[in-house]
Amino acid sequence: MNPLDMSGPQFLELFVTLAVLAFLMGHALRLYLRQPGGGPGALPRHLDPYEVAMLAGPSAVVHAALARLLHAGSIQMNGTKLEATGHRQSDAPSIERAVYRAVADGAVTPSELLERAEPAIQKLKPALIQRGWLVDDTSATRARWVPTLPCIMVLLLGLAKIAVGLERERPVGFLVLFCCVTGLGIYFLGKQVWSSRRGASVLATLRRQEQPLRVAAGSASSPEVLNSHDVGIAVALFGLGSVALTDFELMRRQVAPSSSFGGGDSSSSSCGGGGD
Repeated sequence: MNPLDMSGPQFLELFVTLAVLAFLMGHALRLYLRQPGGGPGALPRHLDPYEVAMLAGPSAVVHAALARLLHAGSIQMNGTKLEATGHRQSDAPSIERAVYRAVADGAVTPSELLERAEPAIQKLKPALIQRGWLVDDTSATRARWVPTLPCIMVLLLGLAKIAVGLERERPVGFLVLFCCVTGLGIYFLGKQVWSSRRGASVLATLRRQEQPLRVAAGSASSPEVLNSHDVGIAVALFGLGSVALTDFELMRRQVAPSSSFGGGDSSSSSCGGGGD
């Protein structure tokens, strides 16, 4: 039987079944295509804060740079305003230099910081792609859009049935609602892909291993309690809200207002990016 000739209730039952199956298939495809997979393997003895932050997404890299600059006194919170102090380190990593220049120029919104840091972030990618922690651009595009195809096909079937229903003057309200839900599924399946399955495994492992650092950062009473490296790692893994100091919380409210205090994932902030 032609699905478009089904009665309304019959078609709705078929549509919901196909939409659920399509979403599950898309989710499995998205996971599979985030190659390579496998466990974290042997981790470096000395963790680089920015390599760790790259696993959580571009925004985490920006936040780690801001945290280290704030800890070093290169930037400061003047009330609720983030500003440069002029005490920049000449030997700082390129990402810190880029973020410092952005703050000095007054470009302190999440999108502005991410845009100014983008060239430095791109320079960090090749080594991590070679290590298997991030996916390359071609694989990322494939893993982003191929999984949406089953849902798109189901959505097109639903739209065709809506057109038939309107032509026959039949109610299509429920079908329109289900098509909107399917569209949301396509949106979530089509979100940017960043890390590989191996990279996600590395990030999860590091977050478990560094819980003592999270506790130390969350109970810090002064900047001197933590060194610059520890601050970078803590923010890379657990977000700006993980450092329990007033200036860090004020900065978080300005550059990552959508992340909660003590947040566990910097990539969820409004700087964009993602740890997926």
